[in-house]
Amino acid sequence: LAPLYELSFEDILDYLKRLGDRLDMATNEHLQEACRLSYRTAPTTPPIVDASFAALGAMFRPETVREMAEESIGVRYLEGWVEKELEGLRLGVRCFGARTLHIIAGNSPMISALTIIRNAVLRSDAIIKAPSNDPFTAIAIARTMIDMAPDHPITKSVSVAYWRGGDEAFEERLYQPWNIEKIMAWGGFA
Repeated sequence: LAPLYELSFEDILDYLKRLGDRLDMATNEHLQEACRLSYRTAPTTPPIVDASFAALGAMFRPETVREMAEESIGVRYLEGWVEKELEGLRLGVRCFGARTLHIIAGNSPMISALTIIRNAVLRSDAIIKAPSNDPFTAIAIARTMIDMAPDHPITKSVSVAYWRGGDEAFEERLYQPWNIEKIMAWGGFA
């Protein structure tokens, strides 16, 4: 994670803005392919799929990302130690990234985008388990990241894969503390 901590929050916003600018359905072949394939797997109609893919780029706007980070965490906690005093005790609080597994839902392409944005803002290293009803969006965004900046620390901090959920032989090897520090799962109990 060290290379991610060499980036300022402004560097992260700049990267995400550049990525969002490239997530244009008119020009991005990866998104076009993902959208086309999603017609077969998405739990929604093609017009809703089209609208969701068309809106992806706007999620990466600096003002949108800054507001999300400020409201959920506080940018100053992402940038360094924040000193506080509580009942006579001096405390230092800071948000740190982690090696994470994101088991995301597939009911909207926006979930993939939101996961990638949050991973960058938190300076984390993520494996995104693509869902069976949208195995395309996260991969399309990751491919766009590679096209844009293959050696950038944010690009290098994202991996996307699909495997059948509940594959105990595979998951038992992956879900080890030396591989994964945190698991985030969307959806129901299953």
